[in-house]
Amino acid sequence: MRKTLQIDDTVYESLRQLAADCGITVEAAVDEALRASLRKHGRPADLQEALLFSLREFPLNDNDSGDNSRRAKR
Repeated sequence: MRKTLQIDDTVYESLRQLAADCGITVEAAVDEALRASLRKHGRPADLQEALLFSLREFPLNDNDSGDNSRRAKR
């Protein structure tokens, strides 16, 4: 999928230099930066991360909840 973004000239030049130093394309450098920003703000960057994130919303998936009431009834 192709999208167009307007990026400040100085930011673009920094990304271009980073990409050249790392031996990757500018597009790959932008993708990496955007994914890091999404993770920093607690947002999933792809479907797999979204599914893992959705599992964490339910306390039943936490092993350390400390709720042993179900076991006590046995």
